[in-house]
Amino acid sequence: MKQKQRTQHAKVVFCGTLILLAFTKESYSFQTTVRRISSPPLSYTSSWNRRYILSPNGNNFQSRILLSTSTKDENNLNELHTPKNPAKLSRLESEFNSMMDHFASYTPRDTQSISNLRTRALFEGVAAGANEPAVRRAFTILFEDMAPIRVAGRMIYRHLSDVMRASLDLRKEEDGRIISSTGFNLQDIDVGRDAFMALKDDTDEAELTMEQLVESGVVETAVSLFGYDDFSQFITHMESDEYGRLSFERFMYGLQRCAADSSCSPECNVSHILQELANQMKPIEELKSQTSSSQRKRKHSDKYDAMLVSFSEWEEKFDLDTTSRRDEILKGCFVGAKNEYVVRALKIVYTDYAALRVAGDIIFKLMSKLIGSKKKKRKAVK
Repeated sequence: MKQKQRTQHAKVVFCGTLILLAFTKESYSFQTTVRRISSPPLSYTSSWNRRYILSPNGNNFQSRILLSTSTKDENNLNELHTPKNPAKLSRLESEFNSMMDHFASYTPRDTQSISNLRTRALFEGVAAGANEPAVRRAFTILFEDMAPIRVAGRMIYRHLSDVMRASLDLRKEEDGRIISSTGFNLQDIDVGRDAFMALKDDTDEAELTMEQLVESGVVETAVSLFGYDDFSQFITHMESDEYGRLSFERFMYGLQRCAADSSCSPECNVSHILQELANQMKPIEELKSQTSSSQRKRKHSDKYDAMLVSFSEWEEKFDLDTTSRRDEILKGCFVGAKNEYVVRALKIVYTDYAALRVAGDIIFKLMSKLIGSKKKKRKAVK
């Protein structure tokens, strides 16, 4: 008997070690980082006979869940309940709140330094969700009660924390060099970064092409504000690299040279020009944030939009029981579906992260069943 218990314990320790490795051996690529840390896909099987594959995919850290559950297993997974052990509830809730508070602590300036537009939207969405009590409560319950969400959530949390850490380190070094070379203050640099980031494609590339500057209208605006006769003077000051690309630092150095140029009009003021450029680029950034990164993801995007429509229709027709954990989740869905930052972030998560897309489908299925039971009760009363 004791030998059997020792064998079972060894199996648990072994599985736990695999999970720990899966959480720590992550891979990502960020902005101008040349070295890429990579690891082979790791896998383990959960108590629901659900096999998890954790692996990087290109520049997007992704995970896949290979489903091998029976109908009975799926029904068991959908049974949300308060854990019997209060200490377990407290530990998981505390862990989730710690992660949410961590993300909520980042300032808009911190978020703006993220090069990738979609990753930036994730941070904005988490911050917005953390300040919506109903949304936060819904995700707390899901984190407590659904193991797949805990697995995927911890993975993405670690990945995004690493991305932000790298971004802040890069920004600090970049700001120091720009201040030293141009004399610009941090406020001017931040405004310039707003304009520059708004022009970037939905990638981790840290540079813009001169073609992007021309097509966006930046060149035309700058030529007008600086009082140049034609585009060539502005382009010359920008000094792109041999491939015609322009980093943020080169962009700011170019603006400083434009301001110092003798042909610049007396009214030239770099702070004013930077603000004008940022204002002009804002509509471009907003348009990009509403556009899917590829047609390949259109199917997932359309499915997500259909879910939002369902939540909107359900909210108008059904009342909620605030003492029910499932109803609390549904309430969080209703509130979140009306918050543009939460909607945008969850859409990116749903289309980009396979693990959380599976979890999202399970949650929607769970909420659909809840609505179905409410319809039956309403008919029974009539």
